[in-house]
Amino acid sequence: MIIPKFFLSQNDDFLIIIIRIPYVKITNSEFYIDTFSFKFYLSPYLLNLTFKQPLEVCEDPAYLSYDHNTCKKQKVYLKF
Repeated sequence: MIIPKFFLSQNDDFLIIIIRIPYVKITNSEFYIDTFSFKFYLSPYLLNLTFKQPLEVCEDPAYLSYDHNTCKKQKVYLKF
């Protein structure tokens, strides 16, 4: 498994994870959010993050978008 390049940020309301995964078919991706962990899988990429503080569950579902403007900069944006 390959760990993809990723970036974490947050604002007052959300934790934002940007994952760079070039040359993939995004429809085969899976992600899982638990109290202290976040997991993202898309062969051959696996990202498994563990947090010290619990992730707060919000009423709105997690938001995912995919930027496919160029094959070299394909990114997945997750907001939860």
